[in-house]
Amino acid sequence: LYFKNDTLGRYLYPIDNSKPSNEGKLKSIIDPDGRITNYYYHPIVSDNPPSSEDVIRPRIKYFKVLDNTNLDDTLQVWEDSRKPVIIYNYPTSNYKLSDYNTFDPSGNVLTSFQSQRYASTFNYDKIGRITKVMLPYDFNFSDTSYTVEIFIDTTFYPEDTVIYSAGVGHYFNFPQNYNWFITGNPPVDNGPYDSLMYMYIDYDPVDPDHDPNRKNILPLFSIDENSLQNFDNIDNAFLDFYPSRFTSTMNPEDYKIVVKTLNAVNPNTGQYTLGNGVEIINQINTNSEPITNCNGALYFYQNFYNTVNITNAVKSQISVSPMQGILFDLDTEVTSYRRNAIMDFTRCVKYYYLGQIDFSSWKLKYAPKIRIQGTKFIIDTTIIRNYKNASIRYIYDDINNRTEVYSKLAGDQMVRNDYLFDGFYKIKKTRKYKGKFKYDSTETKYNFLDLNAESIDGLNNTTKFSYDRFKNQKETQNADNSISYDSVYHQNSYNYSFGTISGLVSIKIYKDETDRIFTKIYDAVGNLRREISQAEDPDPSTPIVNNLVTDYNYDALYRVTQVRTPANKIISYSYDGYSRKYSETTVDAGIKKYKYDKSDNLTYTQDQVQNNIGRNTYTFYTYDGIERVRTVGYLTPREGDSPPTDFDDLTGEQIDIATESNVEDFLLTVNVYDTLSNAGVSLFSNVPSDYYDVLNNTKGNLVATAYRTLLNDTWSFKYYRYDARGRVIRMWNLISGYSTKVFDYIYNSSNQLAYVKYQTGENDFRMFRQMLDSAGRLQSVDLWSPATAPDTNEWDAPTNWDKITGYGYNQNSLISRQDINTNTPILYDFVYDTRNRITEFSEKNAEIFNYKLSYQPNSNISNQILDGSYKNNMSNNEVLEFNYTYDKSNRLLNADFYDGTRFDVTNRYDYDGNFTSMARYSSFGGVLDNFAYVYNSGTNKLQRVTGTGTQFEYDGNGNLKNDYLAGNLNIKYDHRNLITQVTKVLTQFPPANQVTLYRFDEEGNRTRKVIYNTSDPDPEFPGGELDKPPSGWDLVRDEFYIRGADGLEFAVYNSYDLDYYNVWAGSENVAKITSNNDI
Repeated sequence: LYFKNDTLGRYLYPIDNSKPSNEGKLKSIIDPDGRITNYYYHPIVSDNPPSSEDVIRPRIKYFKVLDNTNLDDTLQVWEDSRKPVIIYNYPTSNYKLSDYNTFDPSGNVLTSFQSQRYASTFNYDKIGRITKVMLPYDFNFSDTSYTVEIFIDTTFYPEDTVIYSAGVGHYFNFPQNYNWFITGNPPVDNGPYDSLMYMYIDYDPVDPDHDPNRKNILPLFSIDENSLQNFDNIDNAFLDFYPSRFTSTMNPEDYKIVVKTLNAVNPNTGQYTLGNGVEIINQINTNSEPITNCNGALYFYQNFYNTVNITNAVKSQISVSPMQGILFDLDTEVTSYRRNAIMDFTRCVKYYYLGQIDFSSWKLKYAPKIRIQGTKFIIDTTIIRNYKNASIRYIYDDINNRTEVYSKLAGDQMVRNDYLFDGFYKIKKTRKYKGKFKYDSTETKYNFLDLNAESIDGLNNTTKFSYDRFKNQKETQNADNSISYDSVYHQNSYNYSFGTISGLVSIKIYKDETDRIFTKIYDAVGNLRREISQAEDPDPSTPIVNNLVTDYNYDALYRVTQVRTPANKIISYSYDGYSRKYSETTVDAGIKKYKYDKSDNLTYTQDQVQNNIGRNTYTFYTYDGIERVRTVGYLTPREGDSPPTDFDDLTGEQIDIATESNVEDFLLTVNVYDTLSNAGVSLFSNVPSDYYDVLNNTKGNLVATAYRTLLNDTWSFKYYRYDARGRVIRMWNLISGYSTKVFDYIYNSSNQLAYVKYQTGENDFRMFRQMLDSAGRLQSVDLWSPATAPDTNEWDAPTNWDKITGYGYNQNSLISRQDINTNTPILYDFVYDTRNRITEFSEKNAEIFNYKLSYQPNSNISNQILDGSYKNNMSNNEVLEFNYTYDKSNRLLNADFYDGTRFDVTNRYDYDGNFTSMARYSSFGGVLDNFAYVYNSGTNKLQRVTGTGTQFEYDGNGNLKNDYLAGNLNIKYDHRNLITQVTKVLTQFPPANQVTLYRFDEEGNRTRKVIYNTSDPDPEFPGGELDKPPSGWDLVRDEFYIRGADGLEFAVYNSYDLDYYNVWAGSENVAKITSNNDI
């Protein structure tokens, strides 16, 4: 919809016709499911305070969150004639979320915030490149200063120019001063003796003070002081002049004419100095008699002028005080008698009777001039404001084609990364700084087609690339000089298992560093039609290499409809009228169906197990008004209720949980966004007692989740609190049957997790921190050693932190060293080859465990050596060394111990990659296991590995239901195919079974495992609370897995007794800590 005759918000503009016009602009978008998004180009509700005097334009209020967490509020006019500045979305019909943005004239976002009104701001340079990003918690009004850097982009070019007189006058040696006479018509000349460009030199060695007014009146002509500006170098400078007359009472051998520069020392105070000068041997061209006709004299001025090389005199002035003009002087050797000289340049300007010339003509035709040849430069000056306080700062060095990016960690600590560009705006180098002047660098070189020709990593390892004439990559040479090859050729049509591919067919062949060949075949529009790899025949007695072929079939709309595996198994797909996948059929999991709403959100699924129960059993999903998953449920017929609609009869429209009868009974997951009042169900009555103690900032975020694994389980809950950036800062985890566990999170300015507090104020309190190095890489994970949470002043006291693990890195940011602070400190070293593959792992202190790896050129491991003191605890304490061999498709065939057949392993595969046999050998060299894998006909489901009977059974989705070999029976699954129950037959007398129950959160992470022993021959847990089993069930173990907001397993309890805490370095579990803090 578009605005037409819009009056919305007009009352906010008291001056008539001052409201911005929205005519013809986008007003709203309504999607097929009726969800509305509204767009506004000015406020429709004003935040101006009622007492405000300035009510001419309505304003919007927002907050800048300072680095001390205080808020600074701002009122700002919020309008734009081009783009919407306010956008409303509606998660529910009576609740809206807002997005606010302002823009600069180029359309770049300047200020942005959402419903919470915590602002982020953006700055740009004069050509629209972003220079600064400020995020909540980084604003600091006690220090908003910045430094200024000026980058000068200089272009040099040759210059040949002529400098003409800007003014004429005289210079007095007694006293030393000067006068310019900027002449007009008639010329203005108030100097003595008509001194306009007139020399009168009077020397009297006997009485130098006889007439001060007649001492050394020197002709002087000025130049524009900018005439020499931007000269980088002067190659040649010549003065051309022709006096109207020159007379002297001295003999020519007794004097020399000298040309000097007049230079400014401080023009504002009239301080000047004379250059050393350039001497002219006494003979000069001039008129022997005074000029009687100026027009006739032009010939002499233009053809008989004197030329003086003044290069050195002028060159010295381009880098010091600017030259103001040229002065003529007379250097005489007369020592014993009085003599004088007269030189006149302006006779034709001064005297009307000679046919006076105007001053402008005289400057161009008669006046002295300077000819200069040299090099000039153009300066493009860019002023960069380097903000001291910024979340992210960008600095552009346009001289060196470099961009510096600074990301704030905390306080003044910034991570710096530089990007250097070539002349075609492609990154040629990156620099990751690990100190003020130290950095690790990578480099990319390009060929003349702007394609990547060479990549050089931080250790100077080089990978080279070459291309064919069509710009297809042809060859890759690795740093170890191994080479892989790519080739492409084309043909007309191609026959394969699904028929003939008509038209142009592209065949791409990849040959790896070991000459293994992989082929892909594409049709004319780029659809993959066939993949070919190679493998040895599964029958070891038939050493034939076979092609493993996978074919793809498409319908007329280029949608994959069938996939044929190398073993001729078919996977099929079908689609609805909107090209959305409707079904997927496999040989192992049967058919799975899908339904969607009008906005393409998945609303229903039915797998084979559900279909076997009945056509009206399926999983459903609902969404809120901005398409966030609201609920997940499981519908199945229930006694006393009307049966659900058959899956095939569903339209795809969502279930309305607000109106659907008994819908809560069928829910498995409920997500609540923005505010708890949006829940739509009555589950959330157990809100934590401290939940409303402070602002939770939940608008636009997930507020809470209720989840359960099975419909007859009791509910578990998670509640969340956020900071101004939308980061989780507190999470309450309420697992059914257990006490509430609380996590608190603190982040750095780059949104990296810095501190995790768990169970503050409780006996199981723990706090961890992650320290980063100068490059922003994880440096250590530390444990807070006191038993209670710190106050503000204790946080970073070194004595309160115990390092658990620390890291060092090489020039490619790969881990080179890791230390773990156990009772006996462990120190691991990592060594890599030129292709950054790990070749050696060694423990340097106790040498607990070491290994070495060698590789085939295509990166398959060829050799492995295992060593260390660990083997002293084994019955076999040998160093273990294995050589590995692979088939043509890189599947492991043999692991060969260096000593005969001892510890050897031999594998064989069918065409689809399933094991057909595995032989494992003992320490004595005899066969320990000799498995022959047999599969259910036409499937990938394993039937047995020994004997002739069925050892493995499956449900309709292909999940293992009974494992008779291991004694795990009656395995049950939830709607996500996660195991919920396993019954193991105990080999004891009297007979007994062990039942293990598993429960999961909404993300599929395990939250609980309960183990019971029972004499029941066919045990079945009836549902409900897991700690209330049927009579006769004996509890063996009840494990709770406590996870934080990131889903990582933080702590494990056996009932209420802590087993251990997991220590995470990012997403890597690096250690476990007991309740006594033992690692």
